Amino acid sequence: MEQQLTRLSRHRMLYLLLWRSLAMLSVMGIALWVYYPSAPHLQRQGLLALCVLALLLAAAQGAIIWRRWHIAAQLLCQFGADTLLVSLLVFLSGGIHSPFILLFGLVIVANGIQAHALSVVVVSIAACAGYLLAIHAYAWVLNDPLTDDSTLKILLQVSILLLVGGIMAAIANRHAGLARQSDQVVRQHQNLQRMHHQVMSSMSEGMVVLDRFLVIQDYNEAAHRIFAHAASVGMHIRQLSILPEAIARQLQNNQLDAFQCDWFYQGNNYLIQVNRLPENGNLACWLISFVDVTAMKQLEARLMEQDKLAALGRMAAMLAHELRNPMHTMSQAVDLLVRLPEEKREPVHRILHEEIHRLDRLVRDMLDYTRPLQPRPTRINMAKLITQSLQQEDAEGEKHVQVECGDIVVNEDPGHLRLVLDNLLRNALQASPTIGSVRIRCVQNDTKQWQLSVEDQGPGVDPSIEHNMFEPFSSWRHGGIGLGLATVWQACQANGWQISYRHQQGFTVFCVRSAPPATQGQETAFLHSGKMQIATTQRLTEA
Repeated sequence: MEQQLTRLSRHRMLYLLLWRSLAMLSVMGIALWVYYPSAPHLQRQGLLALCVLALLLAAAQGAIIWRRWHIAAQLLCQFGADTLLVSLLVFLSGGIHSPFILLFGLVIVANGIQAHALSVVVVSIAACAGYLLAIHAYAWVLNDPLTDDSTLKILLQVSILLLVGGIMAAIANRHAGLARQSDQVVRQHQNLQRMHHQVMSSMSEGMVVLDRFLVIQDYNEAAHRIFAHAASVGMHIRQLSILPEAIARQLQNNQLDAFQCDWFYQGNNYLIQVNRLPENGNLACWLISFVDVTAMKQLEARLMEQDKLAALGRMAAMLAHELRNPMHTMSQAVDLLVRLPEEKREPVHRILHEEIHRLDRLVRDMLDYTRPLQPRPTRINMAKLITQSLQQEDAEGEKHVQVECGDIVVNEDPGHLRLVLDNLLRNALQASPTIGSVRIRCVQNDTKQWQLSVEDQGPGVDPSIEHNMFEPFSSWRHGGIGLGLATVWQACQANGWQISYRHQQGFTVFCVRSAPPATQGQETAFLHSGKMQIATTQRLTEA
């Protein structure tokens, strides 16, 4: 950097020397054209010698610049040489009557533009001294004393030169201050640029900056590697065809300040996060980050597998415990059937039926929980679905369940929806203290978002397990194994439904809602920052 600045200063000084030399030679040419034909022999020889001196001084100044003297020394040599040449020219062209006296002021002004205040003051004093020496030397050579009028004129011209020098010194001082501030700002900017480049280069996450027209303004090396060197500054985001189309569509909608989605590309899983930047003209509007979560996904899969194995172990222990009691009861009932007369076997038959039903429900719950859920949406009439669930859970109609459901048709997986409704209805029927206190309600709004709620007047969930009521084996009811709500949660998570629970004023309500229409289908990825993600990660309990 220092060598580059030195090179630039050398070029600037050579450029200044060239123009000064051309200007000075032009002035010399004018002086020769005006004075040479009618001037005495000695004056003509002096003018020619002055032209040669100007060339020699220019060559000497070029050598000084090439030898890289200090900038201040170079400027003093150049403008000192100019002052000398102008003084000799004034002496040769008439002294106080010379029309070239104005050149002293031009030398001072030129020096003030290029140098600092001290140099301007030195050149101003030198110009005044050169001017006085030139006119007095001319008067002495011609033996023509200066008159009083001439003295006043000299004082006025010297005052003007000093005034110009003072003004240019102030301007040079102000310019030097601004130059220092500018250099400081430039250095700070360069430091920030280097820091920005270092930070962007050291990040393992891919970063892409877009303007409000969705044109790439900047990106880091990680993003360049992710896109296989296909990205470039000035490219529209839609030209990166490997990106999900939903991202560009959501950016053009310009309705969200932040959203995120998952992206699977070339065997890697990426979490794409999009954030709106503060207003900054057209320079930057969106920041897109690409975080490689492949290792985290693999770890998550391993943890899920370990949790599944642990759950299966707990389930096997629970199942063995739960099977032992019914099997023992059934064994005793079979022994009694042999010894009891025909008219006393009815209670034993009822016990066998209840225990077999219990075993069937136990095995069914276990299979429902361990079965992988792959949603296959079809058109469903909710009223018919509720009727089918009631026929299974309350075939005799003894519980008098209240149903509020209009002609609602939804596009969901019927098996998963039945799984959720059957478990919630079974829990409500078992917890309800009185007949007719269970109510099923299904509504749908204008955006086709449906809501299914199951209400009862039971005691609700034990407050000690509210935070993990949807986890396996978290049962608060005597005789339960805690797979019903876990299965409900699993089905809701697989389909993107929201489930909530509340208990207030003697009513226990479990509510299942469909995902908002804007986030269904391929757009579900943008729901990560919304309510469903909160419910999914924290298992939200609404009070």
